[in-house]
Amino acid sequence: MADPLRELADELLHREHRLADRLGAGVAPGARILELRLDGVQPRAHVERLRFRVGIAAHLFDRQRTLGDAASALRDFTHIVNSIPPDEAGDPVLDLHLRELQDLESLRWIGYLSTTGVYGDRGGDWVDENSSRKPTLDRSRRRALAEDGWLTLWERDGLPVH
Repeated sequence: MADPLRELADELLHREHRLADRLGAGVAPGARILELRLDGVQPRAHVERLRFRVGIAAHLFDRQRTLGDAASALRDFTHIVNSIPPDEAGDPVLDLHLRELQDLESLRWIGYLSTTGVYGDRGGDWVDENSSRKPTLDRSRRRALAEDGWLTLWERDGLPVH
């Protein structure tokens, strides 16, 4: 009989290797990653291994574990990809570090990874960025609000949000 804990450990190791391979192929040496999560599993060990395997500086982040001195942590960042899901209180990155993002002179590109859930159930029909948003789930509604927050940084502040 299979050991479920062993299977979980094997799957996490497999995901870690896939992520490290992707990062190693697509991230320049010395690049920094703000946040890493693997399906809600305690990320600290994965971040430490990725730091070693890929040579990146990574920061664990969530609403309870902020960057502390965010201006120093984000110094010299040129590109940010945010996939951190908003919680019931909103987008933790915008809520906690908006000022630092606005003041980041080195910033050239921000990508916000949302979810197709913001488009709602279309019964198999195609959607794209021009489709109207019709989120039906709470988490999808929170993502839509977070998208609006990030796009406001582009519209109001001229930050390079994509």
